Amino acid sequence: MAKDTKERILMAALDMFSKKGYEGTNIRELAASLELVKSGIYKHYESKEAIWNALLDRMIAYYGEHFGSAEHLPPVPDSLEDFREAGCAAKRVNHAGTSFASVADQGL
Repeated sequence: MAKDTKERILMAALDMFSKKGYEGTNIRELAASLELVKSGIYKHYESKEAIWNALLDRMIAYYGEHFGSAEHLPPVPDSLEDFREAGCAAKRVNHAGTSFASVADQGL
């Protein structure tokens, strides 16, 4: 159950970050969207930054699995704005049959 909750938190956070940005996303609203209390989020992640980093780690792992060695990886975004731009570009470009949206569906 805890793993399922962690997954739900990450997917909801990804949705909120993409719609509201990092600064516009807060733990209270994230918890409410999942019908949790804030402590339910903090049980799994110590901060909003920890959630963000978990999403980035998944993205890096996904790219590693699908694009091979580090030389073939696209650059990791340095900022939220870069992350958004990468997501928008990935929606327009279909890499090896996998769109950015399907990355999220696969547990980013």
